[in-house]
Amino acid sequence: MVITISTSISAEGIQQRQLFLEEESIALKRAINREGIFLMGPRVQSLERFLQARYQVTQVLGTNAGTAALELACEGLKERLVRDKLAYRQPSNYWQIRLPGKNGKRAQRPALITTPLSYIATAYAASRAGFDLLFADIDARGNLDPNEVRRAFARRVNIVGILPVHLYGQPCDMAAFLQIAEEFGVRIIEDMAQAIDATYRLDEQPYLVGSKSFAAAISFYIGKNAGGEGDAGALLCTDSDLVDYLVAYRDQGRTNDRYTHPFYGGKYRMRAIDAAMIELQMRTYLADWTARRHAHARRYHEGLAELQVRGRITRLAIDAGSALYKYTVLCASALERDRVERHLKANGVMTERIYPRLIPDQDLYARGKKGTLPCMVAPIPAARDFSNRLLCLPMHEFLTNADVDRVIAAVMSAFARRGTHT
Repeated sequence: MVITISTSISAEGIQQRQLFLEEESIALKRAINREGIFLMGPRVQSLERFLQARYQVTQVLGTNAGTAALELACEGLKERLVRDKLAYRQPSNYWQIRLPGKNGKRAQRPALITTPLSYIATAYAASRAGFDLLFADIDARGNLDPNEVRRAFARRVNIVGILPVHLYGQPCDMAAFLQIAEEFGVRIIEDMAQAIDATYRLDEQPYLVGSKSFAAAISFYIGKNAGGEGDAGALLCTDSDLVDYLVAYRDQGRTNDRYTHPFYGGKYRMRAIDAAMIELQMRTYLADWTARRHAHARRYHEGLAELQVRGRITRLAIDAGSALYKYTVLCASALERDRVERHLKANGVMTERIYPRLIPDQDLYARGKKGTLPCMVAPIPAARDFSNRLLCLPMHEFLTNADVDRVIAAVMSAFARRGTHT
């Protein structure tokens, strides 16, 4: 599987994958043209059944983006709280809910705990559904820290859920989160946009991320480990009582009758071609592609070991169950990271910063900004330090050993140019 398109080494390999899948893509488009169903329909239903069996969940809904799947998950949690009479809808605003006040206290908005280090959609989906956000700090791998989440429950009484993100495809400590959720009677929504088929261990048994929580959102963006031809996603849900509600919500609140819309919903329908391409990749190629990513990561780890020993970089630990969406290192400082990044680019190695700006620092969440969305920010020194020093090296299934060795050599030469940190 050698696809060569330029002398530069791409960070994501999107173009290589599209060229590799071109003939199969054309064949599927022709088949769908003959079938005449381009949105939803049998192709989407086939993918949903495939994912339902793979993840062993009650319900799977294909969506037009990972963000849409997150929004569906948050709306599902909101509906669950109302049905359980743990919250009520405001008469003047159907979309907003409140937690009943206790002991003479005023009603509060429900809150979700999440990470400050993620794509903005993680937060926007929750905010759009009417949840307050509490940003807690991260662990050494860049994921939401369960210890910080536990501390948050000691400070806040309006927390109704945990929203962890499996950053770079590295699974969170789900055993700890599931224990916390059970202890405090809250639900978990997993943002697994970067963690297709990542696994974690619970009671010595492996589980796919997204399979044990209330809900999980997958992104099948074209650049993910398996993807559609643009944006696509899927919602996984374990709550059987919400099936009809979420199916209707996905299509603007529409029930069985085409023109009956008893409640508000979104327009989250999946394209048939995206469903067909995703199922093809997951059935045929994903296991091999993931193995290739792990092989590349091991090669990076070995090749950069000297820099780790010398304290010039920190290699993030690689869990055996990681999807390895990205291979990320931490430089000694932001200035050092910037210098290494420039050096790599000059040598034809493309890199990424995922994510250099924390969500609480975005204008819609930053304190003192007009129109700030409701949130609280716990002390997050680890997240701030991490975001200042991170650098994602090329990682995709179309890299060759020679490509990885070239990246390693470029990184080593960047540090050979100077004997001390900048």
